Amino acid sequence: MRGRSFQMMTGIAVFLFLMAPLAQWAQVIAGSPEDKAYQAIARETDAKKRIEYLDAFLRNFPKTTDLAQIYEFYAISYRDLGDADKEIEYSEKSLALRRDSQLMLMLGRVLAVKGEDLPKAIQTIQEASALAAKVKDIPPSGVSPKEWVQSQETVISTAKQLLAYAVDRYKQVFFTRLSSETDPAKIVSMLDEYRKFADDPETRAPIYELYMRAYLRLEDRAKVLEYAEKTLALNPDNVEVITLTVRAYLMKPMELEAAKTQAQKGVVIADALDTRSKPTALSEEEWAKQKIQWKSLAYSTRGLVELQKDETLEAAVADLEKSRDFLPADPLVEYRLGIAYWKSKKIDEAIAALARSAAIPSEIQTEASQVLEEYYKRLHNGSTTGLKELIERSRDTSVRPNGI
Repeated sequence: MRGRSFQMMTGIAVFLFLMAPLAQWAQVIAGSPEDKAYQAIARETDAKKRIEYLDAFLRNFPKTTDLAQIYEFYAISYRDLGDADKEIEYSEKSLALRRDSQLMLMLGRVLAVKGEDLPKAIQTIQEASALAAKVKDIPPSGVSPKEWVQSQETVISTAKQLLAYAVDRYKQVFFTRLSSETDPAKIVSMLDEYRKFADDPETRAPIYELYMRAYLRLEDRAKVLEYAEKTLALNPDNVEVITLTVRAYLMKPMELEAAKTQAQKGVVIADALDTRSKPTALSEEEWAKQKIQWKSLAYSTRGLVELQKDETLEAAVADLEKSRDFLPADPLVEYRLGIAYWKSKKIDEAIAALARSAAIPSEIQTEASQVLEEYYKRLHNGSTTGLKELIERSRDTSVRPNGI
């Protein structure tokens, strides 16, 4: 979290309210019972006693003209006692009656630290800064212009630190939640929220790619291509993104020529990877691994496109075999090879590739197992005898099993 701590954020809020002038009490006659009760509250340093005074004040003066200030005292008292829920409750009550940049910042701080509603924390902190900038040159009655400007400038500078803290926390929570979400519609909704509250150049490309993957599952080609364009504008040579565009074009109704163009583009980029400089964000080991993955992916994707027509079946097999040479035992490549071999009447190789795909845990494992069983039954008069043993033998990725 960029080194920001709970203690530091708490310290910021305490500082703000120690130096900030309290709301004015001009509406009350000086020396009246209500004024004396108010002054006792303002002087009290013990939070528990202050709450007792506040409770008594509301009983004795239920029609007070500045209920917002009383609620603010409650909020400060509960902040001092470490009761976040009550601090939030009374800050919101006070703000519902009077907009105050310092109190808004205190509310944003406690929401950020508590971490249960980080979008609200971010929004509240932003609103506090905006309000402080707006009213900085309009001091309230009884406050010197210099003191007022200082207090509002402190709100603005502190809001900047608090906002960075809240956004960091939001990102951590967001990516944890995102990793466990499987519904693509909900993923899109989460990404929309993320861009509203935490959008930044560092995460823009991966966020766009996540949109693409979600919209692929929703079979929304237009949205996939929209985010592909945005992602490729940031990195035109991203083979993974190009592959996702190919998959979009292969949706029904299929746009095969467009898919073929994109797939060819991916292969051209992959073939040139060894001549390119290592990205600064990657280590030598990471760059070497990415190059192998992208080469395999590019040829596997072009093989998939070629697999759509019988006249390009031979080219599909060649590309898929080259993909496997780059990345042996990739379950998706093995699955596609199994289909390509079967269509090419290379039965033994087809069963072997599908068995390998069915043996390796992956997103394609279930589908590969179903296709393997279908083909195996065709070859064995509907029997699956020996199929489990074949899959077990295929778990050893160092040996390519005999298919039949």
